[in-house]
Amino acid sequence: MGLAEKLISQFRHRRAYFPFIGVPEDVSVTLLAKERPFLLLAILAVTSSRMPRLQQRADGRFRRVLSERIIFHGEKSLDYAQGLLVYIAW
Repeated sequence: MGLAEKLISQFRHRRAYFPFIGVPEDVSVTLLAKERPFLLLAILAVTSSRMPRLQQRADGRFRRVLSERIIFHGEKSLDYAQGLLVYIAW
């Protein structure tokens, strides 16, 4: 199991704290990356707290996407909303 899969698994185990975000057991990291990349990035940013370098990179990327796509370009999607919810609620 890859690192991203392990981090997604950690997130799934804490799903009681995130009833507003559903990541079914049968959804792979590859599928999340394709269909909900910002949500995946948020999950990786918040679950990688025990790996400071990875968390710093994921957090930096999360903030860059947030500022460029959502704030600057005004893009809107459920993916962005769910990613923000995860990031803020963690």
